[in-house]
Amino acid sequence: MGLNGDEVAIASYLYGNLSHKVDEDIVFSNVNAGRQEFKSLMPGNAIDSKVFDMTYSLGCTNIIPKYVAAKFNNIHTGKVDYLKRAFILVSEHDKDGHEHWYLVVIDRAGVFILLEPRPIETQFKRKRNAGELAIFLEKMLEDRYYYEFETTPNFSTDDFRFRETEFLPKLDVEANDSGLWVASWMIGCYDNDDFDIKVNDGTRMKIAVSLVLKDHNIINQTIISKAKKNLEQLDEDHNCDSNYAY
Repeated sequence: MGLNGDEVAIASYLYGNLSHKVDEDIVFSNVNAGRQEFKSLMPGNAIDSKVFDMTYSLGCTNIIPKYVAAKFNNIHTGKVDYLKRAFILVSEHDKDGHEHWYLVVIDRAGVFILLEPRPIETQFKRKRNAGELAIFLEKMLEDRYYYEFETTPNFSTDDFRFRETEFLPKLDVEANDSGLWVASWMIGCYDNDDFDIKVNDGTRMKIAVSLVLKDHNIINQTIISKAKKNLEQLDEDHNCDSNYAY
């Protein structure tokens, strides 16, 4: 997985021992998050929805309607003149109440793409959702507020088609890693059409460290400083314990 010095310090600060107990914000931007949210990125855990909120802040797309499985709300947007694709995060609950995430990609080139990391028993329903989301996006973007230039044509889905994707991962129905794939697609595939990405437990750590270090986090330098001091203190305490052992 390969982490540099700052990344090792952040990883230790998030998931290792602390030289002192502290309850604080780790990320401070348009979304604030502490250690509790980052714990959801530990292997085996279902990802907290705040992780996706922070992922939006990385600036992966210009416009992202979120939590739109039942209703369209909470629109995060900027000007869309240069919008290439919109990533729409969809949350569903299965019959046992487990939350499942998948991603609808609406590409300005005229395609809908469904990124679904688990076996699809309701393929037709989710394709229909993708079309409905695209139509909603088109209606919303009829408002010229979203365009910086008068010459930019309105977003239109008239000639859109559904594009099948190959080589997508297939998780077990019981798996709770769907959020990990979704977050990785959002971060890595804005300009990349190769959706055949690889994720593992190390990916969780990489996402966590990135969310702390990126510029969207206005306290990143403060957290880096605290993380380095914490690691130094832990090393010092360890050396003291080793000396006492002799």
